Amino acid sequence: MPLNALRAFEAAARHLSIKEAALELGVTPSAVSHQLRGLEDALGLTLMRRVGSALELTEAGARLAPDLSAGFSRISAAVGGLRQDRSAGALRLSMLPTFAAHWFSPRLTRYPFERTGFDLLISTTQETVDLSAGAADAAVRHGQGHWDGLRADLLFDETVSLFGRPWAGTAPRTSGRRSRACPCFSRSIGKRTTRGGMRPCRAGRSGLQR
Repeated sequence: MPLNALRAFEAAARHLSIKEAALELGVTPSAVSHQLRGLEDALGLTLMRRVGSALELTEAGARLAPDLSAGFSRISAAVGGLRQDRSAGALRLSMLPTFAAHWFSPRLTRYPFERTGFDLLISTTQETVDLSAGAADAAVRHGQGHWDGLRADLLFDETVSLFGRPWAGTAPRTSGRRSRACPCFSRSIGKRTTRGGMRPCRAGRSGLQR
């Protein structure tokens, strides 16, 4: 039996109005009427009839309506209970250890832990977590904000600087891996910098995945 047709009949029977049922369900009155005709055809029974300008239930409709209302109420209560359980649980955040230690943790004093439903469960890892598998509710990661299947919100741009002793003479050897990791580092090899520092490197962005 089509669930939409049963839902349309239950709403129309409760309101005794096609128009009110349509408003509740977010469809047109003609759509509700179509669902009712389909349900009556499937059952081989007349469920509602019009008496003048009023709509009333037949004997069959009066028998069916209460059970449908009770059934839909139980479904709504079951789904609502699950949503309440989830919303009352802790918000699970995954982030890099360095971000947690140097940026996130110092700001936790302003978080409203005393309010119900604002619990936090923080995990730190260098690995990318699978949010779709339920590993966390949201994650803070460094990158350009392009993660397939996820919504990413920019938190802030980040600038990373490298510092070292001023070099005298020839430049020190560096591994190829280190040079590739930061183009500014390899470009600065063999060049003197002021105050012993390297040129700032715009490394990317930190963003929230969810």
